[in-house]
Amino acid sequence: DDLYISSSTYIDWINLAKSQGRVSHLINGFFGGVPHFYENQLYYLAVHFCSLVIMASSIIFMLDVLIKNRYLTIIYSILIFVLWQNSHGHNLMVSYPFYLALAIVTFSFSVIFYVLFLEKKKKKYLLLSIILWALTLKGAEFWFSYFPLYFIVAYSRSLGESLKEKVFYCFKSLRYHTYLLFANLVVLYLYSWQVNGEYSGTVVNFDISAFLYSWFIYTIGLFPGYQFYLNIS
Repeated sequence: DDLYISSSTYIDWINLAKSQGRVSHLINGFFGGVPHFYENQLYYLAVHFCSLVIMASSIIFMLDVLIKNRYLTIIYSILIFVLWQNSHGHNLMVSYPFYLALAIVTFSFSVIFYVLFLEKKKKKYLLLSIILWALTLKGAEFWFSYFPLYFIVAYSRSLGESLKEKVFYCFKSLRYHTYLLFANLVVLYLYSWQVNGEYSGTVVNFDISAFLYSWFIYTIGLFPGYQFYLNIS
């Protein structure tokens, strides 16, 4: 269904936003339609290719800043290009190349500027990180899962000796990112309540078996050769 939705008009995205209660579609409908601004295959392929290259490059740059080990960065970069293929469940890279790339790039640079803030103690880096985090969220629900990376970064760079000191440092340095996360959550549910829309992806579910099944299905689709196996079977 992703390919069908990606080629929809902006009016269709607005209708989806109302029926599913997803405020993010009011913004994503524009970014998702960038590859389809012109009915030209060369333009579409150019946007698609450039989006994926820039997205992968931003992740590699983020890894370089986080790891600070050129050898490991190269290894992980190779793995990104080898393993990063379409899942048979949701083909986001094909359906929404520009929107997906924009979100990944803004998140990657948000993390990079957050690292610079922790290392150099300059508030301008913190401000840039917060702005880019807001641009990543855009009222969507699925970028919440990326938030723990900030905590891992903060914890790894904390100078506290005890666990309590390290955790306090994480919350203190991430308080504005956390405020944005909760504000995004409030906007998401207020809009859903106002339009009386419903989307299964925003329903809180504690079914562990369903979670593990979904995790397995979306993960195994990334293994090299699995798509070929599906096609021949």
